[in-house]
Amino acid sequence: MTDEYGPRLGIPPHTLNGRMAAWTDTLDVEARRRGDDLSGRVYRVTATITDLAGHTATASTEILVPHDRRAK
Repeated sequence: MTDEYGPRLGIPPHTLNGRMAAWTDTLDVEARRRGDDLSGRVYRVTATITDLAGHTATASTEILVPHDRRAK
């Protein structure tokens, strides 16, 4: 996982067995943003899987922590 404000964050690799497998992980992200960041803080999460034959697939998504738009 990448954070636009800092170093890469990671979770350890998982080994799954069987014809079908699933897992769940929790990623903690920081909600704080820089005061001059009007677009919000963006995290990009990428997962890559590889089967025993060496075939890989990758999926990505972004997490946006929006800038506070409340009237002050």
